[in-house]
Amino acid sequence: MPGLLLFRKTGMLRTQAAHFSELFNFEKVGQLCKDLPANPCREIFARRIHSAASDNLKVKLLCLSGRGIRKQQGPRPMFVTFEGIEGSGKSTAARLLAEYLLERELDPLLTREPGGCSLGRSLRHALLDARGIILSIRAELFLFLADRAQHVAEVIRPALEAGQIVLCDRYVDSTLVYQGYGRGLDTEFLRRLNETATGGLAPDITLLLDVPVPCGLMRAGQRNREAGTAISEGRFESESLAFHERVRRGYRTLIREEPDRFAVIDASQPVEDVALQCLSAVERALRQRGGTL
Repeated sequence: MPGLLLFRKTGMLRTQAAHFSELFNFEKVGQLCKDLPANPCREIFARRIHSAASDNLKVKLLCLSGRGIRKQQGPRPMFVTFEGIEGSGKSTAARLLAEYLLERELDPLLTREPGGCSLGRSLRHALLDARGIILSIRAELFLFLADRAQHVAEVIRPALEAGQIVLCDRYVDSTLVYQGYGRGLDTEFLRRLNETATGGLAPDITLLLDVPVPCGLMRAGQRNREAGTAISEGRFESESLAFHERVRRGYRTLIREEPDRFAVIDASQPVEDVALQCLSAVERALRQRGGTL
């Protein structure tokens, strides 16, 4: 079995290879996962456990708690969003942070846009498939907004009300930079629409994973080719270099407008360093709210 890399409070990583077979009773783990409430993080946990022997990811942040996973005591809800250009590593960072929170016996909700709710899963193909319908700019906009409105009502707000930490891969800022700075729609108009779609629900902290556009597009292309999604989820990757540069500049503009909400992460670094930066930013935000991990 491969070793396991786990976060430590010191901000370093350590390897726990010894007695791996003793730590995991796979039948027991399977039952534990089955008994947990429906949550995307549970699926990650189960998948990582059962694929550990063949998984080639460099960083494996798996749950090693013999006590199992329980609901957070004295829940402190927090809404964390992940933003960045294509290939910035948002999804990986969000997944690794979710796994770390699980290891700490918290109960995070990992979700995404589009596709984090039942409606979004239906819309994702139309929005991201490079072979799909040629959407007008406004049609694209309102499909994203429809997904967001349902996502907030069906998934995000109920989780926050239940005291969970919500980790969301893309949210309102993506609309501002992609449909606003990228497509050229008026950003104030987009802000008003976002306000209506979300009912005013704003993130507590936004982790912006920043990477140069050529690097991000190269990563995204490689990821999609390896996953076999170069066409089915490659619509935005196929946009021009100039489009993606406008998107990146848009994110920088948002940072200047709301510096207290954004934490900028240097996503050109190795994945484990990016994950640690994200963890540190969330811990700082929690301390400011009187909480801790």
